[in-house]
Amino acid sequence: MIRTETSLKRVSDFPGPLLRKEGAAHVFESKEALAEAEGAILERGQFTGNVRGWDRYGLQFDTPIGYRIGSDGSRTPLTYGEIKIRDGLYHVIPRSGPGQ
Repeated sequence: MIRTETSLKRVSDFPGPLLRKEGAAHVFESKEALAEAEGAILERGQFTGNVRGWDRYGLQFDTPIGYRIGSDGSRTPLTYGEIKIRDGLYHVIPRSGPGQ
């Protein structure tokens, strides 16, 4: 499997495109936090189903791995990580819970 560049948009240094497109952004604190969450999910994540054509694996963390930046600048801590996989490609997202 190959991680897509989409994952790098999920780092707190680069939330602009997500904020403009979606009105909010779920981001990791750093590239290191993304890499740590990615490794943990690949090792211990649970399959949560196929949603909108993506196989999803998730893992609940004890401490925040990232946060949601709202359009008003608010930041909500996120303790759930998810990997979305399709056609041998994947990306990692910090979330509040499994994708719906």
